[in-house]
Amino acid sequence: MRRLALFWLLAAWGLSACGVSLAGDVTPGPNALVSGLNTPQPVRHPAVQPDPAAGAAMYAQSCLACHGALGQGDGEQGAQLPFPPGAIGAAVTARGASPEDWFQMVSEGRITRYMPPFASSLSAQERWNVLAYVYSLSLTPEVLQRGAGLYAQYHSEVDTLLAGNDFSAKTSLFTPLGLGLEDARALTAFVQARALGLDGRPVQAPPQPALPVAAADALGRVTGQLEYGSPGARPTGMLAILTGFDHTQEAVSLTTQVELDGSFAFEDVPMRAGRIFFVEVGYRGLRYFSEFATLAAEQAHLDLPVRVFDTTQDTSQLVVEGVQLVYDFSQAGLTRVIQRVVLTNLGDKAIAPGGDGLPLLNYRLPDAATNLAFNEGTLGERYVLTADGFGDLRAVMPGQATYELLFAYQLPYQNSLTYQIYIDQPTRALVALAPETGPEMRSVDFNMVGTQDLEGERYAVYSATGPFSVGDEVTIDLRGGHPVGGLSRVFSLMSEDDSLLPGLFGLTLAVAILWLWLRVSPAKPEALLDEIAVLDERYAAGQIAEAAYQRRRAALKARLAQALDKDRS
Repeated sequence: MRRLALFWLLAAWGLSACGVSLAGDVTPGPNALVSGLNTPQPVRHPAVQPDPAAGAAMYAQSCLACHGALGQGDGEQGAQLPFPPGAIGAAVTARGASPEDWFQMVSEGRITRYMPPFASSLSAQERWNVLAYVYSLSLTPEVLQRGAGLYAQYHSEVDTLLAGNDFSAKTSLFTPLGLGLEDARALTAFVQARALGLDGRPVQAPPQPALPVAAADALGRVTGQLEYGSPGARPTGMLAILTGFDHTQEAVSLTTQVELDGSFAFEDVPMRAGRIFFVEVGYRGLRYFSEFATLAAEQAHLDLPVRVFDTTQDTSQLVVEGVQLVYDFSQAGLTRVIQRVVLTNLGDKAIAPGGDGLPLLNYRLPDAATNLAFNEGTLGERYVLTADGFGDLRAVMPGQATYELLFAYQLPYQNSLTYQIYIDQPTRALVALAPETGPEMRSVDFNMVGTQDLEGERYAVYSATGPFSVGDEVTIDLRGGHPVGGLSRVFSLMSEDDSLLPGLFGLTLAVAILWLWLRVSPAKPEALLDEIAVLDERYAAGQIAEAAYQRRRAALKARLAQALDKDRS
C-alpha cells in the first residue's frame, strides 16, 4: 500500500503543478493560460551533506537580487517584478513545506512568478547547498535546542513517521504526536536542520558579487506556429512576445507580428546557453504561452508553438468532475471547510467572461460562511463577491480536468452541522472527508467508502455518486464532537501566511491522491481486509467509539462482499 501511495503522490504532484502552480497564476491577469508543462522529475537527495557556506555564495549570485540578503523578498530586482518574491527566509515558509518540496520548486522554477528553473544551471548538490543556506536564515539556537529536546523524547515516533527520510519533514507531518504548535515547529526545524547539515550557527552571506562583463551573445532565431484548437479560429493582427531570462533577470524582450498563416519568427535573438525563453500571444482577452525552453550550448534556433482557442460565454459544455470537501476541527466552535473543484470543458472553445467582466463560474457559499480564503488569487482580482458567494474570472480550457479551484471557509459548529451543497454545473461525484475519530457524515446522500490518510491523520471517506443535475441540492449533515488532531497544524500555519501556499499546496496533493484513489483504484479484497484489520486494531485500542466502529466495519464488509463477488465472476 505504501508503494501505491507513493506512486499516486508523484502523479498528484504533476497534476497539482499543472492545476495550481501554473495554469491559474500567470502574470498579470486571471485569464491567462499555459500550455506545454513539463513532467516533474523525482527529488534527488544530496550525495554528500549539504554545504550552507557554499550555498551562501550561490545564493548571493542567483537569488539575493530578488529575495534579498535575508530572504525576506525585498531584493532590489524583486521590487521591479509584478509579483513580490517569496519570503523564503521566513520561518513560517521553511516550516510549511519540506526540504524536498523546496528542492522541487528550485529545480522546476515557477516562471509565472518570474522564478526560473535551476535544474539546468545548478547541479543537484548545488541546489541542496543553496537550500541549506536558505533554511539557515530562519533558524535560531533557541528553537533548535528546543527541537533537539523534543526529538530526544519522540525520536522513535519521528523516525517512524519520516521512514528514514528527514528531507520530507514538515510541521504538518508531526500532527499524530499531539504536540502544541510551537513544539511541532521546533521539532520540525530541528529535523530539517539535521537533514541539511545545519547546527544553528549563522552562515554569513558574502557580499553580492559584481556581475562580470559578459561576452557578446550569439545571435539566433526563434520561430513558432499558432495551433488553433477551435474550428474556424484564424486570429489576425496578433502580436507574439518573446521573453528570455537569465536566472531571475529579464535579458530578452522582443515583439513580432503573427503572419496570416499563424507563423511567427524572431530574428537576431541574443542567445546564451542556459537562457530560458517562452513566447506569449494575446487573443480575445486571454493570454497563451508556449513551452518554457532552456537554450542548450551552441544552440541557435528554437521552435516554440503556441496553442490558442476561440472563446465563448456558453457554459453548457462544462462538467464538474468532482467536488472534494475536507473538514478540519482545530478551533473550538468552528469547522474549517476546504473545498476543491475540478472542471472539464467538453467543448472546443475556451469558456471565458465577456466584455461585461462578470464571472461565468459562480460558487454559492453557506449563509454562515466566514473567513473565505484561496490558495491562489485574491478577491477584487481573480475573484469577485456575489450575492450568495463568489465568482471566478478565470477561463476554462477545452479538455479533461483543465480547471482546478481550491478554497476554504469557516462555519460555526456545535456538535452538528447541516447545510446544502448547490449544484450549479452538471457534477459527476462529491467526496467528503471527516476525521475518523470525530464527527460522522449522517447525510442520506453520502455513503462511507473507506478510510484514507491525509497529512498523517486517518479520515473517513464518504462519497455521493452522481451524476447530479443543475439545480440539485445535496445535504451535508455532520454529527459529533470535535476530534483531536486532524489538519490543525496545517491550518494554524495557513492562518499565519496570507498566501496559504504551504498548507493548501500540501492539501492539494493529498486531496488529489484521494481523488485518484477513488477514481482508479478498484476495491481489492486484500486491501479491504487490511482496512478491516486496521479498524479492529483502532477499536481495540479505544480510539474509535463502538457505534462508529460497528457502522464502518459493516460498510467495509459490504464492500468486501462486492469485491469478492466481482472476483468470482
